[in-house]
Amino acid sequence: MVEITTQQQGKFTLMNKKGFALVETVVAVVSIVVIAIPLYVITKNVLNAYYTRISYDAAENLYDLNSVKVFLYKNYDVNILCDLIDDTSAKNTIIPLYQQTHDKITNNIYKEYSEDKEVFESLMRSMGIDLLLFTSYNDILTKYPENDIIKKTKEDKDLENYIKYISKDYTKNQYMYRLIARFNNGNYSSINMYRVSY
Repeated sequence: MVEITTQQQGKFTLMNKKGFALVETVVAVVSIVVIAIPLYVITKNVLNAYYTRISYDAAENLYDLNSVKVFLYKNYDVNILCDLIDDTSAKNTIIPLYQQTHDKITNNIYKEYSEDKEVFESLMRSMGIDLLLFTSYNDILTKYPENDIIKKTKEDKDLENYIKYISKDYTKNQYMYRLIARFNNGNYSSINMYRVSY
């Protein structure tokens, strides 16, 4: 039998304490990491949802878009747009009403010069809208990928993401139309439009 002296016992105890402290530290670090990973994921998802929400349907953008809606109802026959969308023989699933690029403005509401055209384009510029689309809920959700007009701007993934975003609020209302706007700052908003009964 080997006898352990008091001096050796002290070294052995000191070594055990160091080993225990190391194991204790590793266990504490692993526990913190295991708790921190889900918290990081949850925080990241909350922040992503927040940033998505502030770039989609911001209050000031909805207010501006409502002004455009009121202008269209007062100065234009919105039923013409509804008829174009509802015409199944034509493939008008999304009608671009206004589009401003670096070198030109496309205005499909007022093709010829008129006072209303000038007011409409001035309204678009003052609201900071560079793209205005008219569509129905059904068409935007089911026929968006095959739309010829949108294929030209297919690289604009933000529009596609916004359409997916508003599809979460989809209700099967065949009489509901949407006015979708992209603003100069890259934000999107949409508002309901309805056929007018006379």
